[in-house]
Amino acid sequence: MKRNFLSLFGRIIYSNKIKNYENKYLEIYNEDWSNEPWEDYAKDCFKLETDTKELIQNSTGSQRMEYAFGLQALYNMREKELNYIEEKIRKTPITELKHFFESEYKSILNGLKEIDLKSAIESYVDFGKIANSKEIQKNYKWKYVSACLAICAIEEVFGNALNNIERNLRGL
Repeated sequence: MKRNFLSLFGRIIYSNKIKNYENKYLEIYNEDWSNEPWEDYAKDCFKLETDTKELIQNSTGSQRMEYAFGLQALYNMREKELNYIEEKIRKTPITELKHFFESEYKSILNGLKEIDLKSAIESYVDFGKIANSKEIQKNYKWKYVSACLAICAIEEVFGNALNNIERNLRGL
């Protein structure tokens, strides 16, 4: 699917600025990713898309336009990568995403070693709200995936305790 953040008129008017961002993305790819697996680069583009959308939402004025130019350049340059990751996420069951995003999942697991059960339950609820938000699922896909990974990790680490709490609540 063809991705556009700016209107056709906006893409024409600001084509030079968008082209500058495209050149920056190409430089970054050549410096950081040319010898790395393509799939890892696609994941990074996917994360960048969500991060940029959040920056656009949280900024105003000329800064917002700069982020919009960057997002449009990302769409122009890396559409194949973004489509690949989105299709992979769409086809992969949520519990299997932890294998596809293994390094991110391991990072979340390591972070869970330092929290207690009460904090884990609160986080579980918060991540559940994020994962169930239709707006986040549609517009901020990396945030959605991160929430799903966190839920899986919390279940892995605190699963027995969560199940006991659920059984006790059902017994009331």
